[in-house]
Amino acid sequence: MEDDVAIEPVSPSDPDAEALMAMLDDEVNAVYEGTTGTGALPPEERAAFNGVFLLARRRGAPAACGGVRFLGDGATGELKRIYAKPEERGSGVARSLVSALERAAAERGLSRVVLETGDRLNRAVSFYESLGYTPIPPYGEHAGKQWAICYEKRLPAPSERRKDAAYA
Repeated sequence: MEDDVAIEPVSPSDPDAEALMAMLDDEVNAVYEGTTGTGALPPEERAAFNGVFLLARRRGAPAACGGVRFLGDGATGELKRIYAKPEERGSGVARSLVSALERAAAERGLSRVVLETGDRLNRAVSFYESLGYTPIPPYGEHAGKQWAICYEKRLPAPSERRKDAAYA
């Protein structure tokens, strides 16, 4: 990631984060022609997000966003709303963002991160697999959705972590 990119914690209700998530929704709706949900966070969940949400800015302009929601078992986080603007794809900004989210999850004692994406979102599937995520059966609210593809990644145990490690 270039020096002109900064990653900062924000609320999912931050206007720049909301604008990026609206772009994500538009892309998902275009791919699925509005036949599936987009994974959008309802306003009440954005306002009381149980986790860490990050915004990446390049030279001050929003470039990518995403969060890790802490699930109730105390060991698992779920990546939510990972999105990079089309012109940022391949730049490393999304990879750095996910790495920062994985670090945040590990620092809070979580041992794994899960996520859901769609079967037509080939770029997302390739991206997550390149980061070491492995397929799992659809879980929770995603169970029974024919188009859902779910993944997990085990995070290093506390004894295996280094402060400067990027868990990718």
